[in-house]
Amino acid sequence: KEAAKNSTSGESNGAAVYTDGNSIYSGADLEIPSEEDTAHALRVAIYKALSEGASEVSDVAIYSDTRHVEICSSCCSLLEDFGTSGLTIRTIDSTGRERQYSLDEI
Repeated sequence: KEAAKNSTSGESNGAAVYTDGNSIYSGADLEIPSEEDTAHALRVAIYKALSEGASEVSDVAIYSDTRHVEICSSCCSLLEDFGTSGLTIRTIDSTGRERQYSLDEI
């Protein structure tokens, strides 16, 4: 939820990933005006982890200030490429409801 405060898009979304090096990296949605697109918080967090030398992601937490947390196909592909076999994905929405998924479930 803390990472979402740095979001530059219209919504406040944040993510944190736990890596094979026992480190946590966070990210927020980044609006890219020239492309009229947004880099999702999860993608930003994974890229930060990879750029710092991590090779695998074992746990993910995603917060959204909306009532429904979704993971796009591009972010799912990154999790498939860099996630461990026991990857756990936790989502938290604006009501405080938490859900937990495996990569196969999303």
